[in-house]
Amino acid sequence: VIHPFTDEIRLCNGKGVRECLIGQVNMEVSPDETYYLSTVWLHPFYRRRGKLRSLWPELKERYGDFEVDGPNSNMSAFLASIS
Repeated sequence: VIHPFTDEIRLCNGKGVRECLIGQVNMEVSPDETYYLSTVWLHPFYRRRGKLRSLWPELKERYGDFEVDGPNSNMSAFLASIS
């Protein structure tokens, strides 16, 4: 299951905006039918702006106490900040 992050981006010609994909969270289902978070990616311009923090309650409500697959140092720090 993919949870996209989008934002309205101004067009290069300055004549309007369009919705663009700026990142995503991927939730995978394991063989025992439990979910785990496999990937979080956000464009560098959108990192550290609370995007994942604001999505987190929805992920917890939908998937329960899911595991995070191989968290890197940034994800480990995020997990520590919300526990």
